[in-house]
Amino acid sequence: MSAQDIFIPQKTRINNPKNTFRWKFGDNPQTEADYSRFFHNVYMPTGEESWVFSGSVNEPDSPDYFQFLMSIPDIGEPPKDKEFTLENGLSFRHVHSIGAPPGFIGYRTVNADSAELIITIDLVKGAAQGKFNAHFKSHGYRIQPAGSFTLYLST
Repeated sequence: MSAQDIFIPQKTRINNPKNTFRWKFGDNPQTEADYSRFFHNVYMPTGEESWVFSGSVNEPDSPDYFQFLMSIPDIGEPPKDKEFTLENGLSFRHVHSIGAPPGFIGYRTVNADSAELIITIDLVKGAAQGKFNAHFKSHGYRIQPAGSFTLYLST
């Protein structure tokens, strides 16, 4: 597992009101994302394609921004009730705000030590439904989110 600090300029976000993205930590109350996204990504240097899912709370420039970010490889056929883990292509990260120099917004990105996503993508509806859980244990992190989402393709 690794952790990275990232500084990104502020941007305006538009959320799809039909999206839902929720998670819990153990018996604590459920959290509903303020902003969530589902999109197809092409990594230009290699042409590698992936599906990306994210949910976050608070504004990116706030001192308490918090996000979960997942991606899976696009293997041509949309997955239906397919389980992904870190071993078969799932990338699962947690992002949160950190202090930054004046004029910057700071984030730390932490990769999960273990994670699972069961996902169905319906390209006719432009929707993805998923259930996930992850464990973050390295670098002093001790979070174990479990959640679900229904997301619609971002344009």
